[in-house]
Amino acid sequence: MKIMKLLQFGILIIVSVAISNCTNSHTANRDYTALVNPFIGTEGSGNTFMGPVLPYGMVQLGPYLKYSDNHESGTIFGFSHTHTSGMAGGGNGVRGNILFMPIVEHDQVSPDDKNVYQSTFSHSDEAASPGYYKVILDDYNIIAELTSTTRTGFHKYTFPETDKGAIILKLGKGSLSMNDNELSGHGNGVYFVAKFSKPVNSFEFSNDVEIAKGLKTIEGENVIGKFRFKTNKEDAILLKVGISMVSVEGARNNLDKELPGWGFDQIRKNERDAWNKELSKIEVEGGTETEQVIFYTALYHSMIHPNIFMDVDKKFHNESGEIYTATDFDNYTNFSLWDTFRALHPLYTIINRERTSHFIRSFLERYDHNGRMLIMEFNGVEGEQPPMIRYHSLSVLADAYVKGIRDYDVPKAYEAMKNLANDLDRKGKQLYLDYGFIPSDLKGQTVSRTLEYSYDDWCVTRLAKDFNDEDLLYYSQRGDFYKNLLSTDVNFMRGRKSNFQFVADFDPMETTGHYTEANAYQYSTFAPQDVEGMIEMMGGDKVFEDWLDACFTTQTDFSKINVRDVTGLIGQYAHGNEPSHHIAYLYN
Repeated sequence: MKIMKLLQFGILIIVSVAISNCTNSHTANRDYTALVNPFIGTEGSGNTFMGPVLPYGMVQLGPYLKYSDNHESGTIFGFSHTHTSGMAGGGNGVRGNILFMPIVEHDQVSPDDKNVYQSTFSHSDEAASPGYYKVILDDYNIIAELTSTTRTGFHKYTFPETDKGAIILKLGKGSLSMNDNELSGHGNGVYFVAKFSKPVNSFEFSNDVEIAKGLKTIEGENVIGKFRFKTNKEDAILLKVGISMVSVEGARNNLDKELPGWGFDQIRKNERDAWNKELSKIEVEGGTETEQVIFYTALYHSMIHPNIFMDVDKKFHNESGEIYTATDFDNYTNFSLWDTFRALHPLYTIINRERTSHFIRSFLERYDHNGRMLIMEFNGVEGEQPPMIRYHSLSVLADAYVKGIRDYDVPKAYEAMKNLANDLDRKGKQLYLDYGFIPSDLKGQTVSRTLEYSYDDWCVTRLAKDFNDEDLLYYSQRGDFYKNLLSTDVNFMRGRKSNFQFVADFDPMETTGHYTEANAYQYSTFAPQDVEGMIEMMGGDKVFEDWLDACFTTQTDFSKINVRDVTGLIGQYAHGNEPSHHIAYLYN
């Protein structure tokens, strides 16, 4: 049974990739942003973000919200300048730093009631495209529009006629100051400077302890600012906000350099142009318009993260809080590498080679100042035990190296790879080296950990073959450790105990503790470093093709799937989670 027939792919799309940064005359006038629907994936567990963000921008400006159960409406709590997209726990209700909310004050509302600064809305009153978001706040009859630059957010709030218009700023733990028409401070580690287009009539600050009228500075827990305006009908108040992870001065400089004026429509156009430049790197023909929308929306989502993590003067902080200047590279963060090493970073080596080099230089910066390359970093912080398993910056680096992306310190990169591969702080790593696998009676998720450790160790060989023959042999042997868990009597990767016996009562459909967010079907073919060797061990091409057919056609028993991430099932293949994503291509 062939995979194309099995999955009933009836679409022919021809893809052309522009390796250079320029576009040809055929694509120069095409509006690729018209083929992007930012709402795709924003409901349920889609975890995607729909607000304005420049490609890989530091600011992701958008609604901080909660959908209602019927998905026709929801509640907006404000518009914040940081979100995550795509990665686990991402979407429009995550992070939420420096959050503004326009309101019309009601007489019946107590001024210290901090839960009223929200509004219902209808999806029919929402609009979004790359670089732009618009919604009507039903509770206040306010139209909110948003656009952004790399490090600034630009808000446009159109009020009804009222003398009770106000804009709320929610900071969480932080500090807030008012000087003339400029706000500044920090909230939950993010610094900001903000300016209004109209003078503020009056303002007040509060925290969990006090309401401070007349004071120009406040700090503490749950810091809130309220800024009042008198507005005529359809009166628009513009608000521009610069953020920084370094200092208030950095945020002010970012705002002055990137958003000196008040031309909302021009900034929106600039952002649309920037997205067209990025999206034009891949041109598709064929298929329906809906299929092209799906393609370009996916491409758009692939370019939201990682994010620039430095000010316009190239200053940034590392995990310990020290301030550095990126002299010869652009510093990035939000590397969800367990998710992205499989397909996203290989895509970048084709359409974003220069940026890939900057990603690797960011890895090496962490090696210089934090002692190891990245494993899985968010917002500049990784911690001693990052989430998920493995150390896949080795895969990103090795892939770039073999594709000729080498404009960084290659000898340092090689040493950094070995440093991380030999880091015994990784869970089960010493057991893995002692046994050639991680025994299931001594550690959890042993099959997945062994397979991913083995692949990452093999990645070192891609540089070792040009540096050191002894290293090449050593890491090649570790790259074969996957074979120690392939139980050829059942042709599955299977848990193995410290007495070298495979676990009994084996059921490949069960999402047991031997696997990470998966069952044996979804992890048993993870040996990307040696696909041919794996196929030979499993009995050759015909046996392996039959195994793949069974993977896609064996009916799912949902009583055996107890992990919420295992979704989008086609037989046992889980299209909704990472460990399955390579399986269809093994038919090749």
